[in-house]
Amino acid sequence: MIVVCAWCQAEGRPSFVAEREPYQDQTLTHTACPQHREALYEELKRLDEGSDAA
Repeated sequence: MIVVCAWCQAEGRPSFVAEREPYQDQTLTHTACPQHREALYEELKRLDEGSDAA
C-alpha cells in the first residue's frame, strides 16, 4: 500500500510518506506526515487549553 499525507495532498505538495505491506497492493491510504501531525497536536493542545477557560 502507498501511504500519503492527506494534508500535503490537499495542498498540492508531494505527499508520499511510506510504502507498507502488502507491497503488491498499490492502493492509496492516508495519514499525516510528521510536520502535519505536529501541527495537528499543537492545534488540539490549543483547543484543549481554550476549553479550560470556559
